[in-house]
Amino acid sequence: MSKSMFICSLTGDGGNSGGTDINVIDNLTNQSSTDALSAKQGYILNENAKAHANKIASTTELGHVMVDGTSIVINSDGKISAVGGGVSPTGRFYEQAVLETTIFDQETWKLPFVDFNYPQDLLIVSQNSTFLNTDMFTVTKTGNDWFVNIPNDSNYPLPVANNTVFAIAIKGYGGGTTSIVQKSYEEKLQTTSIGQNKWEITTSGFDPVNDTVFPVYNSTLLTKDEYTITVENNKHFITINNIPNDQPIKYNNLTMKVLFNTVSTGMNDISGQLLINGSVSEDKLMQNIVDKINSRTIQFEEQGAITAGLKNAHRAIPFSCLVNSVDATVLSKSTSPIKFNIKTTTDFQTWNDLFSSDLEIQANGNIAHMTLPSKANIAKDTVVRLVVTSATGDAQSLAINLNVTTI
Repeated sequence: MSKSMFICSLTGDGGNSGGTDINVIDNLTNQSSTDALSAKQGYILNENAKAHANKIASTTELGHVMVDGTSIVINSDGKISAVGGGVSPTGRFYEQAVLETTIFDQETWKLPFVDFNYPQDLLIVSQNSTFLNTDMFTVTKTGNDWFVNIPNDSNYPLPVANNTVFAIAIKGYGGGTTSIVQKSYEEKLQTTSIGQNKWEITTSGFDPVNDTVFPVYNSTLLTKDEYTITVENNKHFITINNIPNDQPIKYNNLTMKVLFNTVSTGMNDISGQLLINGSVSEDKLMQNIVDKINSRTIQFEEQGAITAGLKNAHRAIPFSCLVNSVDATVLSKSTSPIKFNIKTTTDFQTWNDLFSSDLEIQANGNIAHMTLPSKANIAKDTVVRLVVTSATGDAQSLAINLNVTTI
């Protein structure tokens, strides 16, 4: 520490000059509130500030920035070596990273992702800009660390500079065995002919509007203007543009990675309010639910005394259906059996019996449930009428219900 004399001059009427000793500090460790910092240390602070600013803006020096609370590290050649993704309650919704290659012909890389859990989390991997199918890499865990292993089947070793691996992890979209919902899948489409440019998407529940689709052709991820998805006869097809007519089968490979647009509450159930309207297809419902949705009742009534003959009331059926069972009721019992059938027509000229034999309410009974040995079919727009083929006249108010399932 040096000691100097600063002279503070005061001028005025009859003023005299005077001075005060000031301590000058030549380091940055002293905590005095009355001493002065040397010009040398001020110069050092200024140079450090300029150097720090230059490093932040530099394209060659190591830099760090923060995005959503996650540090992004940029190494000296400008590559991003780790980057965090969107934030979710359990950590991050997605993360992506260029994995560090450090040795000649490297085949295993450590995944830097926070809270990663495979296969419940979806892992998308590319090597040297080539998209890898799930059967082209494996994922293992050692302790708390996850690793991706990519075997080198190129028949020549890969140098460090030519072995770049890029990985994306999407939380909860892996479709693993312990996931609440399968949220992604991969389908390898079958090529059967030379020059094929159109494939059927056979996975049940595929939704080209709401699902996220990643078509990969010969390990290259296609952009949206390189393919089209169409619906033909309730089947989905994908067509790739500009495939040569003589493209060999073995060099004409198409794989689809699909992410379901499914939202979970994060609990052990999924709220129906989170489902997109119209997104649940019939093949996702249990058969008994389908039957209940499609079930209908066709009713006939004959008031007063029940007499034999073709009844006037008739109706056109607006849907095709199968008759599963029949319920019949009379208000007052008959001393003799009551037999009936259903007449059908499409032209009002020819009437046919719907059932191969008449149905019957037994004598002294007034309620009958009849399950048919074989389901009777009624085509759309068919006109139906009730016909009583046998009655005594002492029964009152006949009601018939045809229980049907629409088809």
